[in-house]
Amino acid sequence: HVYKRTYEAFVRTFLLATYYKCKQLRPRAQWTFYNYPQVLINSDLTPRGVKGYGDLSHEASRLNDEIQWYFDTVDAVVPRIYPTLKLIENWPPDERLPGEISPAIHEAWLSSMVRESVRLAKGKPVYPMHSAIFFTSFPFEREPVERHQHEEVYRILAENGASGVIVWHGVRNRDELALWHQLWENELKPAGINSDSAINGTGSGSSGS
Repeated sequence: HVYKRTYEAFVRTFLLATYYKCKQLRPRAQWTFYNYPQVLINSDLTPRGVKGYGDLSHEASRLNDEIQWYFDTVDAVVPRIYPTLKLIENWPPDERLPGEISPAIHEAWLSSMVRESVRLAKGKPVYPMHSAIFFTSFPFEREPVERHQHEEVYRILAENGASGVIVWHGVRNRDELALWHQLWENELKPAGINSDSAINGTGSGSSGS
């Protein structure tokens, strides 16, 4: 218990000192840290069968309450929602492969991530951090995410109170930069337009990220 208290006190001091120093350097910028609350899909911090944070009443949410000081300090809440599982558009597939999930499970865990973030944010903006490619241990690691999965992500974020979305893509060389431009034009931007049209009932969706 002494180690736990010492560690938690150090983390709090470090995070707050970092935040306030950044705020001092650029006071008009919005400052936060990435991956808070931490991403959950299946966890021993929720009952068996619960996806993500469930109904926000479980141990996982109670632990987040212990660091409410963090959410009260930062300017925005940025949970990580990088795709690790592949959403199958026509479910069930003829043959289910490792890492593939149904639309229902996908919506259950992702919607709970957003709702937990909104709960902790207490009115501050919530910008989940999404990705154009898969970050996973399955064979489709670093493969592009298909448009229909982006559309579902955008819809779920909007319907559960997110203020927007950050789409991150790490670029290590010119080939990856070219891939990013291709994914933006062919997958991400059309998905944003389609989702906006579906949510708002218009045909003039915004392509912003």
